[in-house]
Parts: sequence; C-alpha cells; structure tokens
Amino acid sequence: MAKGKTSLTGSNRIGDRALSRRATNTIGYVVIPVDRDREEFINYCKRTNTVAVMTENSEFIRNVKVGRMMMDWIQFPSKTEGNATPELGDAVLLSSIYLHNKPVVVEIFSKVQDYGSGKEHDFTIGKEYKDVDVSISGDAESGSLSMDVDAGSKEGSLNINLTNNSKNCKVKVFCQGDVEISSRDDSNQSLISVSPNEIQLKSEEGTIKHNEGSESMVLGDTLREDILDVAFDLLIQTTVPTMLGAQKLSSFIDFQKLKSKTMTILSGKSKLD
Repeated sequence: MAKGKTSLTGSNRIGDRALSRRATNTIGYVVIPVDRDREEFINYCKRTNTVAVMTENSEFIRNVKVGRMMMDWIQFPSKTEGNATPELGDAVLLSSIYLHNKPVVVEIFSKVQDYGSGKEHDFTIGKEYKDVDVSISGDAESGSLSMDVDAGSKEGSLNINLTNNSKNCKVKVFCQGDVEISSRDDSNQSLISVSPNEIQLKSEEGTIKHNEGSESMVLGDTLREDILDVAFDLLIQTTVPTMLGAQKLSSFIDFQKLKSKTMTILSGKSKLD
C-alpha cells in the first residue's frame, strides 16, 4: 500500500467486493421481510441507517445503506402476512459503489398521493401515520410559513422548549401588525387577539378589551390604600355634635367593618401597572 493512503477495511467500508456486478443505478422499493416483525425491523433500520429493498428485477437486497438525513423520510410499507407478495414502500434510486457490489440509496421518489401543490415557490415537509398528519409548509410567493398538526383521533400537542443552566432564557416574538392566538371550538371563537392599539381577551364569561371601551380601568391597590382606606380613617376619626356632646361618627356607622371589605375589590388573578 502506498505511503500516506488509508485502507478501508472491515466495518469502515460500506460495500464489499464481489465477482458479479449489478447495474450502476437501478430502481428499488423499500420492503419489510416476511419473516420480520414490522416494528422491530423498522427500529433496526433506524438504528443502522439501512433498509431492505426489492429491485424492479425482483432482486431482494438486505442492509442497503441510507444517508442519515434521508432515513427520516423513507415510508415503510404495511406488514405482509404469510407467503403473499411483499407490499412495497417508497421507490428509491440505488447506486452501486465503485469496485463494490453494494448499492446505497441516493434518492427517494414521491408516490402519486404525495405530490405537492405544483406551485413553483412552495414546499412541504411532513409525515403521516394512520389518521395523524404533521407538516411544515412554506410559500415564498405569498410570504407564508405554516406548522400544522392534524392529530386525528389522538390528543395532539405542539411543544417549544427553551432552557439553559442559568434559567434566564428569553423568547421574543415580533410582528409588525396584528397577532391572534385562538382557542377554537364549535363556536369558532378567538381567545386572545392583539393589535398595535388593542388587546382583546375573550372567554365564556365575556370579553375584556384593553384600550377600548366606554370606561377607564383603575389601579386597585392605589384606590384601596391611598384613597378608600385614607377616607375611612378620616371618617372613623370624625366627630359630630349631638345632644350628648361631640360623638365620633363611627358610633353610628361601623366604618372599620366597611374598611376591612376594601380588600375584596382587588383581583386575585389580573394585575395592572
């Protein structure tokens, strides 16, 4: 071996030398061997980045290498039972490695039902399983990007997690226009909508509109501590002339009891500055 060159042997080599030669490029279909459990076999394929393929010449090939990024998009067929002809998954392009008779997957072809919208400037990345469909789609022509989850019969969830060791992460969302966060049921009602001049909160019990309405909001703590409590303290100390002489006004009206109730005007959930 020439000096400075590396020898690829054993597990370092993708292919193996062979006396026979396949065509350099050929079309094959992802299959699941009839003697393997479907879920177990797919897990094996995911761990090893390999698939089993049936070529158009009816040649069955195990352990065909697949690139890491491409592996996530391969659609496996349903399980074939008994001696029936194996169902076919995605069509793939196989290319044999030079000097080796071991093909690798270099491309995945769309099925008819997977064809996109046909528009020049859009894209869709997605996965389907039974009645569940998740996708990310974009349209450069209209300037839109969508993240969609149709959970079908499942509960469904969308999670965004941001963490660090210092616990001081920030999430910033900027929109030069209106923002709408919706919780829709049969009434098709929005929960929260935000525009540059208004924040609107809706619920079954009514609607709160920030910066819109016929009356102003008040600062509860300021109203209670600086106005109502001070007023009650003055009333408690106030005296009035009577036939028996000067008497405190609180002798006739229990202002102390009324003062204690000012706490009830404060909201336990919402705050203002």
